[in-house]
Amino acid sequence: MNQDTLQAYSLACGFFAQILQKEPDAALLGAIHEKELLEEWPLPVSTEQGRAGLQQMQRFAKRYDDQSLEQVQREYTELFIGPADPLPQWESMCTTEDRLLFGEATLAVREAYAEFGISSPNNAHEPDDHIGYELAFVGNLLQRAAQLLKAGQDTQQTGQLLVGTQDFLETHLLVWCDEFFAALLNRAQTDLYCGAARLCPDMLQSLHQELSRVIK
Repeated sequence: MNQDTLQAYSLACGFFAQILQKEPDAALLGAIHEKELLEEWPLPVSTEQGRAGLQQMQRFAKRYDDQSLEQVQREYTELFIGPADPLPQWESMCTTEDRLLFGEATLAVREAYAEFGISSPNNAHEPDDHIGYELAFVGNLLQRAAQLLKAGQDTQQTGQLLVGTQDFLETHLLVWCDEFFAALLNRAQTDLYCGAARLCPDMLQSLHQELSRVIK
């Protein structure tokens, strides 16, 4: 994987992390609209669901205005905060029978972060295994690998970052993201969140396949 590909995956993970961690804001969505960042999606899309999701997100970005900002902000609250039956965003609640927060999955994710000197920004109150934090972690590792390649340092450290990304995908994100995004798609109404629910899992599978080709 070259520097540009790593950077593209990092940015994609970072974008999805942002719209799942917190209410989307005008700065983020306005930049996507004005710079037409979704028009030339730089990553492979391998499924019909992924292609449909990309089209929805491109449509949202093209038509973005103040009214659509209000719609997605309202939808974020309805989906993830409540007041009625918010959608669980934590690995532990999707992969364990008792569906409890701060369980074994949370601790395992925290250890994975710590191996690379990372901690989630609010781990005293928000479990480390939040979907947004996990996506941000993957994006961080890929960004660091891209920076090493840009500096001409195609070293053992780069390999460790890519192996760490692959391990995390296989041990954590890919284990539960399909269930999460299926639940999100079942509830979402806007092109932004319906599109993300279709495109993000396709992107993660594509990343996994790319890493599998370069990691021996």
